[in-house]
Amino acid sequence: MATEKTEKKATTKGASKKKRQITPINEENGIIQPIVFTMMRQSYSKIQNRAVVCVVDKLQNVFHDMLNRGIKRFEDIQTSEIINDKGLSIKIGFNEFGVTPNEYPDLRTALKNLAMIPVEIPYKSAEGRMYDRYTNMCDVYIPRDTYSKFVIITIEREVAQRLISMEFGYQNLYKTVVVNNCKNKYAQRMYMICTAWQNKGKVIMRTDEFRKLLAIDNMYPEFRHVRSRVLEPAKKELEELASAEGADCYFDYNLIYLNGRKKGEPDQIEFTIMKSKKNVTDSYVGNLEVIRRNYDEMLRRHFKFTSQESAKYSSRITAENYTQALEKLQTVYMYVNDLNNGIQNAKAYAMRSLDNFFAEKEKAVEV
Repeated sequence: MATEKTEKKATTKGASKKKRQITPINEENGIIQPIVFTMMRQSYSKIQNRAVVCVVDKLQNVFHDMLNRGIKRFEDIQTSEIINDKGLSIKIGFNEFGVTPNEYPDLRTALKNLAMIPVEIPYKSAEGRMYDRYTNMCDVYIPRDTYSKFVIITIEREVAQRLISMEFGYQNLYKTVVVNNCKNKYAQRMYMICTAWQNKGKVIMRTDEFRKLLAIDNMYPEFRHVRSRVLEPAKKELEELASAEGADCYFDYNLIYLNGRKKGEPDQIEFTIMKSKKNVTDSYVGNLEVIRRNYDEMLRRHFKFTSQESAKYSSRITAENYTQALEKLQTVYMYVNDLNNGIQNAKAYAMRSLDNFFAEKEKAVEV
């Protein structure tokens, strides 16, 4: 009798432990996300991070129009009965957030709080000075009746203009990774960082900047807790997802100490970004001519290149180097517009930088 009871208890315990469900991404098309969303500093929860990606997903037509040099008026970007004539208005169903109906009360609370959490967004004034702008990302409208399972998110024009801007470049990511597969909010944020630098394969961040980016600058005074509660859980989860075809990339990291130190808070963190073994199609690389036109337009708009000058560089864009070429252009753009650097001729500086960049890339290809 005791044995029967023990077996029943063991069976019940085993049945209660559900196997984690991972949604493969091999059948999904990636979405375009302006890198400013990744650079936006915020302390969102896991569900709130999902909300950001859901907003990005709803704006795909806008981003494709921008890459095709189409003009999209904010007045046209209204997908709900709440019309925000000064910005964007987007309707999202609760079933798009990757939660079960039992979790809808928690979802409502997380969405309500989304409107009250401050964010920090890179901002450039008309005079060319770079700022960090502190604001809220959006307003949130939730129906009072509990039978309506949707939320309306509106974003004011000036904030929306910053968020959909392509001047810092854009990246490709998979909505499923953030919305369905990641169970850890730091894994979500690290995935965005990984996809931003995926083709480059490596990025080095100052530790204080990394803390700010993940909104942990006032948390975990001892860095060992940053490793145990932020880096290691995110690293482990993305590795597991990548091996199960539930993510297209993952990362490892190395701590960099300067001035002879070997412990404590590192000065920098070097992230090595690896693609998953599964060959995932980069859907947004398909139209190379669109990417070249976009690059050409940025050169003419931001650096006053002539059509002949911009064509010299845009024609050298390939499916292999375009992400790094965009990152290089972003770096140059931010550098020449920082008044502290004293760049007198932005066009000449950009030309020298791009000449060196493409020469190095083309030399590497030849070898």
